[in-house]
This record gives sequence, structure tokens and C-alpha cells, in this order.
Amino acid sequence: MHAWRHGAMNPAERVRIRNIMPIRSAPPMKWAHDPNLRKRPRTPAKGRGSVQRAIRRAFAASGTEALTSSAIYDWAHIRRRLGRRKSMPFGVYSRTLRTLRAMCDPIERVPPHGAWLWRLRARWR
Repeated sequence: MHAWRHGAMNPAERVRIRNIMPIRSAPPMKWAHDPNLRKRPRTPAKGRGSVQRAIRRAFAASGTEALTSSAIYDWAHIRRRLGRRKSMPFGVYSRTLRTLRAMCDPIERVPPHGAWLWRLRARWR
């Protein structure tokens, strides 16, 4: 076991090892002058999440201006909604709701169960 790894070394020993070991410099960046990196958008994946795409797809497929949150959940998580479970795994509803709040405007609550009615903002169309 090396003593210098655990800090049990006297100062003279440290100086001797520092003189023996080579000084590491940062390796040159491989892609510094690649022209394609300069054309790359700042946030290439922004707006391309699976829930974001599903929300846009739900509004486009329905052809209506407003959808209920239940209809959007059906579009965003169809395989989970049609499964054997009564409810979806922890965090699925909250993540979808957070994305809905970012992309849509709530209009009103719809009876009988109180689901929200959402309208897609113009920026996301």
C-alpha cells in the first residue's frame, strides 16, 4: 500500500515525488475546429421529450382546440393506461401535469370528475 495515497508522508517526500511525477496538462480538444459544432443549436433536444410530443400529437389528432387532462393522459401513456394496474406508477401523473402546465393553458374544470380542460399555447403548435 502506498503511503502517499493516504497522506502519511512527510513534506520532503512530497517534494521528491512531485519532482518525479510528470505534470499533466489538459489534452487538446479533438473537435475544436469542427464546423458542424458551430451550427449546432444551443438546446437541440428542447421540446422533443416523449410527453411533449404526445401532448402535441393529442391536440393534432383530436382536431379540437381544447382537451381534458384524461384524454391527454390517454395519449401520453396509452400502454400504461391499458395495462392491468388501476393506477400508473409514482410520478407519471405529476411529470405529465408539469409538462401540461408548461405547454398549455388551463381553461376550466369539467364535470363529472373535475378533470381540467387544456388549450395548447400558440408557441407549441
